[in-house]
Amino acid sequence: MAIILTLTQTLTQLGTDYLQQHGSFVSEVESPLSSVSGQMQKSDMSIDIEPSFYELTFTKALQKPRLWCFMLSFSWCTLISVVVGGQFAVIAKDKDPENAAFITDYMYPIIGCVCVAVWGPFVGILASKIGLWILALVMVMSAQMLCLGCFIDGSFGLYFMLVNYSILGAFAYSLQFAYITVAFPTSLYCPLLALTIAVQGTVGFIAWPVLSPDPFGPNAYKKVITLLVVPSFLCYVFPLMQRQNDKYRMNFLNNALARHNDTASIVNAFSKYDRDNSGFLNRDDCKALVEDMYHSLGIKTPVEKDVETVIACLFQNLDQDNDGKLLIEDFQLLAKPRFAKACDQITGLVRNSANLDRTYSTHDLD
Repeated sequence: MAIILTLTQTLTQLGTDYLQQHGSFVSEVESPLSSVSGQMQKSDMSIDIEPSFYELTFTKALQKPRLWCFMLSFSWCTLISVVVGGQFAVIAKDKDPENAAFITDYMYPIIGCVCVAVWGPFVGILASKIGLWILALVMVMSAQMLCLGCFIDGSFGLYFMLVNYSILGAFAYSLQFAYITVAFPTSLYCPLLALTIAVQGTVGFIAWPVLSPDPFGPNAYKKVITLLVVPSFLCYVFPLMQRQNDKYRMNFLNNALARHNDTASIVNAFSKYDRDNSGFLNRDDCKALVEDMYHSLGIKTPVEKDVETVIACLFQNLDQDNDGKLLIEDFQLLAKPRFAKACDQITGLVRNSANLDRTYSTHDLD
């Protein structure tokens, strides 16, 4: 387990650097909706603004249901890893007595531990292209596949277990560090990491002394595994919750309105809506842009009039020469302080039309 922790810490740092360079990880709570709290002046909109990202306190963080879903999901999956890893020698002797020693002494450390590094690049790519929710989904699925391997006879079942054991280690511990880093301010990293480890340790008491020694007998590991795999289906709650948040966090217009002036991410996202490669967005192109923003907020069918209103506001603020075209450089202007009021105006329109009551809870969907 120490080897896994060391490797995953290194891989997570490399993955974080990659994501920062490519501009794909935007802080989950530092959104255009939360940025209004620090800059919106008195206006005709009566809006109850929650604390912005950098004002987020430890107490506020503990009120996020998604945080607790993450910690419990992570803790239960790692519990499965610990229990199966601890009984692997017994399982190997039961499935393949002739090769049990070789698999336990050599294949277990090589495939189960060292090969965690093999999955590292895939973790970073999936997180940057799809989001953190896919890491959570793979974590839960690999934990269940690890349990399934206990019911597959022969050496194939053992190797099937080892592969999923390594996948679980790579994705679980990468998610642990990545989620806390992305979702919360730097000042909360240490206390929240300590809390996550404390929850993991508390859940770990199920492995010992509850399940060690085996309450069903020395070779009745299948009963123990069954007890662990049934509650694991509840772990799917976290990736389902996180998926909608990732849609918001990785949405192009949300990031632009949050004034994240990252050239690479803006160029890559801009090309998605520049369908004819003309180098600019017209009003028809912006319709898909704005609709995607509404979709990222969980609004599947936005009102046509509201979409047109937001589009008009975009052109009013960004179309400098009034030619009906928006360039990449126009969206980059949103990062400048003098366009803060424009960002607030656009986000205010979206919030009012979508009936979003609270900035913080709406963004987190908790």
